[in-house]
Amino acid sequence: MPKVATVEPLMRGDSSDPIERKVQIAGGSTFTLSLPREWGVSQNLGKGDSLYLYPERDRLVVAPSTLEEGVRAAQIETADRADDIVQRHIKSAYIEGYNEIRVRSDGAVGDETRRSVVRTAGSLIGMGVGETADEIVIRDHLDTGAVSLEQSIVQIRQLALGMQNDAAESVRMNDEMLAQRVSERDDHVDRLFAFVARGLHCGLNDMNELTEFNVDGKAALYYYKIARELEQIADKAERIAGVTETQSAAPDEGLGTEFKDLVSEACTVVERALKNDSSGASSAYNDLMRRIDVVEAELADCSDPDAYWYATVVENTRRTAQLGLNIVNMTVESSVNDMLYSGTQIETDTDSSN
Repeated sequence: MPKVATVEPLMRGDSSDPIERKVQIAGGSTFTLSLPREWGVSQNLGKGDSLYLYPERDRLVVAPSTLEEGVRAAQIETADRADDIVQRHIKSAYIEGYNEIRVRSDGAVGDETRRSVVRTAGSLIGMGVGETADEIVIRDHLDTGAVSLEQSIVQIRQLALGMQNDAAESVRMNDEMLAQRVSERDDHVDRLFAFVARGLHCGLNDMNELTEFNVDGKAALYYYKIARELEQIADKAERIAGVTETQSAAPDEGLGTEFKDLVSEACTVVERALKNDSSGASSAYNDLMRRIDVVEAELADCSDPDAYWYATVVENTRRTAQLGLNIVNMTVESSVNDMLYSGTQIETDTDSSN
């Protein structure tokens, strides 16, 4: 009996219903798969067109050599829109995977808006800017062979965890310059996260885009989820560093050292989670929560006028550790899914006494 393959195309026509065809053998050595002519026409396929097959767990995904001809362009009108709204539209279009973003006005684009657009485009990885009197064009110039989603995750991890430790140190030493450097690095984390999100969305638009990054859809989604948690960890570091600018003076030596230790332990939770050490991450988390409870009780009875700001340090440390547990859940979920789709036996404890 010939093997049956379910073909789920990335379609260019109106129909979204999958078709089922039987795989045949031609000449004793080549698998062939016929497609209905009407269906091929509805998908804008023609003689000589190339199709690519991608293995996705229990199915094959068929995609044309390119999903859409020409440039995927977005147009943003600046009329009656504040600069911050225009910036958000640009970033959203970038994440959605548009490779050309046109920012225009019925008249000349104002100088302040122009500077804002150029500055925003400069914060987006792989994008270049061209200008005319009434339009600014942001184009994708990224060489995907020179970048990696996985390497981007590594960079985000290094930045986020480094920011955490520097943030705690800035509070301990009341070092506003160090706190400012933490804030500046948060902008770089945001750039990298937007790039990873763009990689995922490009893959959703066109499977061929993922091959440029040498990942499949599952890996791209996993990278995005991890990057999202790490980006939030960087945000927590920025909030901790912000205490440096509001506290009246450095905390006493014992409390400052305690903050450093708590943040270090929260980073340990994250690091173990990223190494898929769920047991180690959970154990470190539980130990940290016990220490945090003690410190929070001490701060509640503290007469120091900065006690409120110190509580902010502790709370964001707690949230950092909780984000680490989120990563644990993601890695466990990914591992279980891999076992389910690979047919690996998942052992369960059936002892009725437990």
